[in-house]
Order: sequence, then C-alpha cells, then structure tokens
Amino acid sequence: MKKYYGVIKSDFYNQIRNKFYQFAAFTRGYIRLGKVNRINERKSYHFIYEEKMSPIKHDNSILDGKYYRPVCFIAHDIIPKEYLEEFSRNLQKLLKRHMFGNHTIIFEDDRIKSNVSIDKHVWNYDSWNEIGSIDFKNDRILSNHIKYVQLKTLNVSVSYFALQVEVYLSPERQAEIEEVVNSNYDLDKYHTSLFLSSKKNGGARTRWTLTRYNQDHMKSEAVDAMMIETKWFLFNKLSKWFRLQLHGNGIMPPSVNIYKTDIHYSNEAATRFFYSVGLKKFDGEFLRENAKIFFDIDRSYGNRSMYQDFVYVVNEETEEKQDMYVSFDHQITTEFEELYTKIFRFRIADYIGVYYHSVYSKYRNIVKSMKSNKTSRRRVLKNIYKFESDFAMFDRIFTEIKWKIEEKKVHKYFPEKEKIENVRPCFGNFTTIDYASRVTKDLSMISENKTQILDELQRKSDLIKHKRDFENENRNFAISVVMLMITLLTFMVVIFDGLAKPLSTFIVNSWGWISDNYIITLVAVSTLLLIFIWNRWQR
Repeated sequence: MKKYYGVIKSDFYNQIRNKFYQFAAFTRGYIRLGKVNRINERKSYHFIYEEKMSPIKHDNSILDGKYYRPVCFIAHDIIPKEYLEEFSRNLQKLLKRHMFGNHTIIFEDDRIKSNVSIDKHVWNYDSWNEIGSIDFKNDRILSNHIKYVQLKTLNVSVSYFALQVEVYLSPERQAEIEEVVNSNYDLDKYHTSLFLSSKKNGGARTRWTLTRYNQDHMKSEAVDAMMIETKWFLFNKLSKWFRLQLHGNGIMPPSVNIYKTDIHYSNEAATRFFYSVGLKKFDGEFLRENAKIFFDIDRSYGNRSMYQDFVYVVNEETEEKQDMYVSFDHQITTEFEELYTKIFRFRIADYIGVYYHSVYSKYRNIVKSMKSNKTSRRRVLKNIYKFESDFAMFDRIFTEIKWKIEEKKVHKYFPEKEKIENVRPCFGNFTTIDYASRVTKDLSMISENKTQILDELQRKSDLIKHKRDFENENRNFAISVVMLMITLLTFMVVIFDGLAKPLSTFIVNSWGWISDNYIITLVAVSTLLLIFIWNRWQR
C-alpha cells in the first residue's frame, strides 16, 4: 500500500527525475561533439534552469482581514458484514482506549456494548448507528493532526457497511493549513516531459522539456496534500483495528473537506485567491446562496489525480446560526452530513470505479500477452480465478446497491440549479445530480469491461483446450498404430516359430548396447521424461 495514497511519493519521484534531467542537460553542454553544439546546449541550460522562465507572478494570498479556515472532513471506508462480530469486539476496545472526553455518547461498558452490537440481520437499506467520539491524545503523530473523531456506521449493501469518520482538525493542524492558505505561495517547481526531436536535426532522439507549475496550482495541491496526509494517518491507525477495504487496497477513502470563510463569492477581488485554493469561480454547485460544494479542486497536469475529494465552503457571515448546535463548526458539519449521506454510496462507488479501471487495464494487458501456442490452459484458468477474486468487491457493490433508487434520492434532496434563489447558474453546469448519473454510467462501463475480459479469457481457454484435444487425438492415434504393430509382431512370432529366435537375439543385443552405453541411455530417458512432464504441466 502506498503511503499517503501515492500523492507525496509521486512528487518525490518527480523531483528525482527532474534532478537527473537537469544533470544530463548540464553535462551535455560539455560532452557533445562540435563546439557550436556545446555552446547551444549551454545556452539552453542557462535559459531553462538558471533564468527559470516561468509564468507571470501574481499575489495569491488571502485578502486582508479575511479568513478561509478548515473545519473538518467527513470520510468513509467499507467493511464486509461477515466481520461484524470482530468489528464490534475491536470497536469496544478502541472506545475504551481512545474515548474522547464528554463529547462521546458512550460511557459505561454496558452502554458501549449496546452501541456497537450491530446485528447483520436487522440492517435495513438506509440504517445507521451513531457510535461516539474518540481522540488520539496518546499518539504523538495523530494528536498533532486531529482533535477528535466522531464515528458512525451506515448500511451500504447486503455485503458491506460503511465506517464514517467526522474528523475535526487539531488547532496545530488548522494553523499549518491556514498558513499555506493565507500565504502568497510561490515555489519553483516543474514537470519534465519527453518528446522526440526532429529526424533531420537530431536523428529522432528522445529529448525533454520543462513545464513549470502554475503557482496557484501549487498552492491548492499543497493544501490538498495536507488534508490527504491527515486522512492517511487516521485510516492507517484504524486499519489496525478494522478490516478497511478501501484503505487496505490502497484506495483513498472518499471524503468532503469542509471550510468556512467570510469572503463572498461575488467579491471580484477574491477570484484569484479562490483559484489558488483550487476553487474556480464558475465551478461547483450552490446548495444555498452562501453554501457551495465543489466536485474537484484545480490541480496542475502533472499531479492530477483520479481521486478527487469534494470541498464544501460556507460563508459564516451570511449563514444563519442556530442555537441548538454547540458551535457554528458543528452546525455546518451536521447540516451538510445529513445531505452527504444521501450520496455517500456514489462517493464510495466512484473511488472503487477508479481502482477497478486500473485493475481492468492490468488484466487487459495480461490477456493481450497470452499466446495460444505458448500459454497453458492452467495459466488461463488461474487468471480467470484471480480476475473473479479481484473483482469480488466491485460485483458486490454494483449488483447489491439499487442505483436507480439512489439516483432518485439525489434528485429529491439536492436542488435543481434553477430553483436556488439569488444564485447565478454555474458556467460548468455540473451538479450533484450529474455526478450521480456519471458514477452510475461509469459502473456500467466497468461491468461491461469485466464481461469483455472474462469472455476473452474463456475464449482463450476453449481455444487452448481444443488445441490440446487435437494434439491428444494425434498422440493417441500414434500410440494405437504402435500397439497395433506390436500386436501384429507378437501374432507373427506365435504363428511362425522361426521368428522367435532372431527376435530374442535382437532384444539381447539391444540390451547389451544399452548396458554398455548407460550414460547415453540415462540422458535420453531423462530427456523424454522431462518432455512428458512438461507437456502434462502445460495442459
């Protein structure tokens, strides 16, 4: 499993690769043949690496006196229901060890048992269970990231239930993120792209060019990476207690990151700032006039990921505050959590779909590499078994969830864009309803791809079987001919007495030759035996 879901690791490898190409560009200015070529290479190196030609710089810091502050994030992972008893036992241990102050709804052992005893036979389609709150004050790393976590279980399908975590960041982590958010972020970072040079000038050699990252993209990626880092530490900790299927397979659990601000979307001066934290002005969907959900953040091409966390931003100045909540942070989180649970199945399916696109690509390459004359049927059957096993989670999610009902639920709880008062329609025209429809279509496409791979594997298996049957038929025919000749020879020896003595003399002489040349005989017999074993294994 990749640490931080591969986000930070890929960035590290990108830096290593960039340093390698920079060193290669530097040395080429001294080792190329021809004085003119060396001078041109040095000029090119100076232009690219020393002058650091980059896009026009601008100030992307936050407006004076304003704030854009992280509140929490809500994330989900799924657990098979066959592990419900194990989940309940480990949950009791987790709560006893990491119970959070007075915020939890669970205090005594009997109460703990009653809250975590989840009977798989009483789940209905939209059932859920509030568990309580935990913290990690004794964990040096997590205590710096997280203040406390509220736990909740939700039914997903016949085979899975979800563990929902509502994560409130620690003051230290909030300050770290705000420091990046508020700053005029400007790091010199670039991406190396390879291309083929002209045949006439360079002989079609592979060359490279540098694409410098936009400073706004860099800032939004830095903020996003910090949230992903916190998420990874939390789920890595929880995976020691529970059988988390997404995190365990290296799939980033889907989440929505919740922020509050006092900057209004109509403030033209804040356009550049919003863009620097990944929020394009005309993207996203207004749930209310002062609350907007963004379906992805804007990133650079080199770091664009298929896993896209949602971002939910609420204007604290204009949002009506309710006395029934402990704080404004708790209010906006609770209100949105009620809506978010209506689409959490789509979020899980979306991230699972991203993972299974890569699984499909892997098996497609395996199928293409299989040659009928070089591949054993055993290998094909083994790949069919592995393919079915690898797609077990997808099959359960795709077949057990009533996706038409889920889409109707989204239509019911999320407003059509034209029904939101005092809000100009977004240019992108992409809504939660569109998102749900896209995920459903994507799942259907993956199912079709799965069927295609299975059909191809089965076709190859049948083809190899027919080929083996034909080879066995020829082999059996040859054996039948030999046996017929032996039978005829035996019959002739019985009828004609004069043939017995010459035949016995031939056999004795042959055995004598074999005895005298036992090494050659041993090698020949061993070779034939190995060929026989290989042919049997190939079947």
